[in-house]
Amino acid sequence: MKIVMGGTYDPVHLGHLRCALELSELLGCEAEKRANVHLLPCFDPVHRGEPGASSAQRADMLMLATEGEPGLVIDQREILRKGPSYTVDTLKEMRRQYGPDEPIVLVLGTDAFNELASWHQWLEIPTLAHIIVLNRPGWPLSPVGALGELVDSRRVKKIESLFECVAGYILPLELSLLDISSSKVRSSIANGQSARYLVSDVVWRYICDNQLYGYHD
Repeated sequence: MKIVMGGTYDPVHLGHLRCALELSELLGCEAEKRANVHLLPCFDPVHRGEPGASSAQRADMLMLATEGEPGLVIDQREILRKGPSYTVDTLKEMRRQYGPDEPIVLVLGTDAFNELASWHQWLEIPTLAHIIVLNRPGWPLSPVGALGELVDSRRVKKIESLFECVAGYILPLELSLLDISSSKVRSSIANGQSARYLVSDVVWRYICDNQLYGYHD
């Protein structure tokens, strides 16, 4: 099973990392106690403004933050591909790479999932992967229209269901989600406040050393 957590990671914070670790443990099979979670930084986000750090810097911070954690894999395929980072293109590429028999799971927060119907070729996404929807604090799951119909027809209640086929199910899931966001980290730094304990120490040092997000001594 391949688990995909895409995002801008501008910067990666402890909420991202804790979530990825819990998913690695929950979705591991008997042969492998932990599953690999692909942390996939986008190159050109199509649903938000220009990132505050370059794609190379964002990937560097991810690699520093996950060093020593074998279940978390930094997947730079969108950065290497360049151009707009469309999730459907990434899933198609992964499906070609891993074949028709490998379950793929796309992980989205409720805020992103509620906007799924505005994404490029969004109806193809559940044909390529399962979707786990994480309950993000302050963002209730509220799909409407065609997205709501999709949830009603494909919703499952148990993690075990994701192993039954390679794609197509939608699983709402509760994890130990920390109320941290990359925008909160950037805002704190821009306002002259420390982002320590919002991000890992190695990421905080990287931000300071490279004077990212308006940081200054």
